[in-house]
Amino acid sequence: MSWPVFWLKDDWRSRLLSPLAALVARVATKRYQRFKQAKLAADASQGLASPVGPLVLVVGNLVVGGSGKTPLISWLIPLLQAQGWRVGVIARGYASATRYQPERVTPNSDPDQVGDEPLMLAQTFDVPIVVCRERAAALAGLLAIEAVDIVISDDGLQHYGLARDLELVVFDASRPNAGIGNGRCLPAGPLREPLGRLQDIDFVLFNRSLSDVLYTPPAWLKGGPSCFNFQLQLGDAYALSKPNQTQKLTDFIGQPVYAVAGMGHPERFFAALTQAGLDIEPRAFSDHHPFTEQDFTCFDPTKPLLMTSKDAVKCQKFARSNWWVCPVEVNMADDFAASLLQAIRQDPRFVR
Repeated sequence: MSWPVFWLKDDWRSRLLSPLAALVARVATKRYQRFKQAKLAADASQGLASPVGPLVLVVGNLVVGGSGKTPLISWLIPLLQAQGWRVGVIARGYASATRYQPERVTPNSDPDQVGDEPLMLAQTFDVPIVVCRERAAALAGLLAIEAVDIVISDDGLQHYGLARDLELVVFDASRPNAGIGNGRCLPAGPLREPLGRLQDIDFVLFNRSLSDVLYTPPAWLKGGPSCFNFQLQLGDAYALSKPNQTQKLTDFIGQPVYAVAGMGHPERFFAALTQAGLDIEPRAFSDHHPFTEQDFTCFDPTKPLLMTSKDAVKCQKFARSNWWVCPVEVNMADDFAASLLQAIRQDPRFVR
């Protein structure tokens, strides 16, 4: 979602809402403390016995809005599969019709039923994917259909009904203050939980812009968890109606093109296209917008149109021949993969 101006930097509106933000912070902290105490009690009762079931890795947000979680998950899946581990994914299926009954996502699923990002993953990877608003129910549903070694939870950091083994938090560093804006909790700011929650996080990743040649962790993270950087880079475009037909982004230079994005921070997509030298006419939609053919009736059909991968899965049925998809590639810090794999291999389920 796009942030209101007063989330970016403190002003009278954020200060006016600060009492409500303090209440949200207290409630969020108490919820996490209850979860933490229950986890400690469960670990104590288990004693030296090996954990059962798959390792659960949560990839989540501390703030509202997009941060680059799904491209990161697309990077994680082949990394974990390369180690010989069976991987599954659970998600809410944002803006989907799925409520409290787990539903498996297949490449032919309806995006209105399962959500755009889970469908995008299902069309890219041969792994079991289950969506449900209740993450614990999604996990149970996944394990009922296929045995896996590692389950990646797309978001779900604040869903404390879901037991987890590792937590990874992603920030969009292109937003003000390295992704936390004014640093206040909802509704005065973008934080879902206070920054103190990061002290128990295993890894923090900053999705920084390509223009950030040198990037250092922000002051508010000093003394916190392991911190790494990555960047999202646009790859060659492919035709939505003919995915085998590809074209370099530079081929679009010198002609006006539409740029369509229904995501949490569409300006980032537009900036990447502009940085690539394209003359774009940006059209931003709400995050997870349910695209229909009527959304494009006012577009000049002779102009090429570029869109994101997650928007493309909702436009396949009515795509025109000059609509192109811009997939992203993750440029990850070299040492993160080694650190994550080391943390996983320290778990008793993976000790050889």
